Amino acid sequence: MIQIPHGLGKLARSAALASHLDILPTLLDVVGISIENNRVDGRSLATEGGGGDSSGREWLLAGTGRGSIAIRTSTWCLRAEKGAGPDRVRPESEPHGENSEPMLFVRPDDRWEANDVSKLCPDVVDELTQLVKSVCQDFELNTLAPKPNL
Repeated sequence: MIQIPHGLGKLARSAALASHLDILPTLLDVVGISIENNRVDGRSLATEGGGGDSSGREWLLAGTGRGSIAIRTSTWCLRAEKGAGPDRVRPESEPHGENSEPMLFVRPDDRWEANDVSKLCPDVVDELTQLVKSVCQDFELNTLAPKPNL
């Protein structure tokens, strides 16, 4: 939760796709420090009164070293665990299941991600799964496990 000073935003819930990387640019923006040449990752959430519904992102991808992955858009959240092969994706709640499928949730209606609608929207699951695979290929992420320090 971020509350912008001087009453901007007033802790209103925002539909903007935000990340922990947005905290520093937001704080710098609020205190009036400009960032030269985009030297900081993330984006300021303090624009236009701080309560905007757009962060300028179409999607946000998050992953863990254990292989859990989630992609969020303004209307969907797909949570899964990346399996050993390029076509195996399993939900975090069933990491060892043989025939597990990704879990899909409607945003922002299902705020607590309690109602999996993946069986009702297989085309959305396919589209988001392909987006995850494409991003992983673009960044050469064969696995989400942390790389050893050499």
